[in-house]
This record gives sequence, C-alpha cells and structure tokens, in this order.
Amino acid sequence: MKRPPCWLEGQPPPNSCAAALHDRIANNRFDLTGPEWAGWRFRRLLGILWRERSEAKKKVCRRTDEVVEFRRRVAELRPGAEHAGRE
Repeated sequence: MKRPPCWLEGQPPPNSCAAALHDRIANNRFDLTGPEWAGWRFRRLLGILWRERSEAKKKVCRRTDEVVEFRRRVAELRPGAEHAGRE
C-alpha cells in the first residue's frame, strides 16, 4: 500500500489523513487550495474576466449599431433630409 504524504513512516495513520484519503478514493473529492492550484484558479479567473469583457464589448457594439440605425431612420423620415448637409 502506498502511504499518503501525511502518514509519516513509523507512526499510526492520523484520522484526518485517513478521512482525506477516503474522500479522495471513494468520493473523488480533492482539496484544491494548495499552491499548485493557484495557477489553475488564476487562469480560470482570467477566462471568466475575458468572457465578461467580451460580452460587454458585444453589447456596446450592438447598442452602437442600434443607434446608427435609429439615426439613419430619423434622417430618412425628416422632410428635406436628402438635401441636408449638402450645399
């Protein structure tokens, strides 16, 4: 049997270590708080922020397109619009 890292050679297994090992093997639960997971969490956060920024940009572009379309329609409905701005 391979010893988990919390079970030192020549000592009985600690209860917390046994519980953690049982959770890992039986329930597939892992503690993701160690320093090796910090990079993973940071990359995940960057991905979430990228998506939020991308959706915000898309919303602004859509709104800008709506404003341009609205102004075009108003210009078409205005009397004498075809001569406005031209001299």
